[in-house]
Amino acid sequence: MKDIYGIGIILSRRCKSDDSSISFMAYKMKRKYDKYWENVNNINTMLFIAVILDPQCKLEYVDWVISESYDVDIAKVLKDKVKQVLTSMYEFYSSTQSSPNIHSNNQSQDPNDMEVENVEDVADFMNSLFNKQKVGQ
Repeated sequence: MKDIYGIGIILSRRCKSDDSSISFMAYKMKRKYDKYWENVNNINTMLFIAVILDPQCKLEYVDWVISESYDVDIAKVLKDKVKQVLTSMYEFYSSTQSSPNIHSNNQSQDPNDMEVENVEDVADFMNSLFNKQKVGQ
């Protein structure tokens, strides 16, 4: 998911480039990207659930990625859809367990200061953006 949405965010930023040739090329690529990722009704929510269950990311990260990638109304629809699936999964799991088993995991990462021009690993770029956003809260 980091790679998929990271590419979308990079393309959006490149569309705003001062260099008209880069901006034009990024715009054409963004249109193709949006063809597959714009309609949230066709996105498999398990893509987000897998990231939420990853102890390094969790729900806060998925909320941030969705907010960065979609307009407010579309983001709300997708967030609600993801939370509904997550809630259904939890209810099913808890109904099969005799007692809940809850663990907390606090992890800190050093945010890397990366520019779009220097991106070599999209996942690292996305982690850097997310960590900057968390520090700014």
